[in-house]
Amino acid sequence: MRHRISSASPAAATETAGAGDDRRWKALTARANGVFAARRWAEAEGLYRAALAESDTVFDTWCRGRPGGNADPAPMLVVATANLAECWLAGGQPDRAADQLVALRRRLCAVIESGEARDGVRQQCFLQLRPLVAELVDKLPRAGWRPDQIEREVEQMRTVALRYLAKDVTRH
Repeated sequence: MRHRISSASPAAATETAGAGDDRRWKALTARANGVFAARRWAEAEGLYRAALAESDTVFDTWCRGRPGGNADPAPMLVVATANLAECWLAGGQPDRAADQLVALRRRLCAVIESGEARDGVRQQCFLQLRPLVAELVDKLPRAGWRPDQIEREVEQMRTVALRYLAKDVTRH
């Protein structure tokens, strides 16, 4: 399941390109989706890798305190990772796909549990756990994972989510 991206809003088109701008990521993703549809796996992989690198830069900058601009960094990262994983699955590299998704799970959970991350950053990462669970449940079985292995990954996310919610409740 490749993720479609919407075109940038007119307001976004007038902004200066930078770390808070998603236009480059959207362009790379759109090109990669077209190449993927043509079943040119190696070329699609290169474009999806570039889109992931772009989303990674925007995400890291956002986590360090720079506003996201017109970008939505946490969802960008999930979509970029899922697209690359789907490409690897289609190209016969299921282990790479699984490793990439698990690394993203660890990364989002680490940000959520970080005492240094701003609340807004932690919240956006928390909100991306549900789409990530859907990606794990969709792609890990195709990568040869057993149900109990997938359940462990999801359970780790659930534990982090419950801790996050418990902390959020105690702050009010």
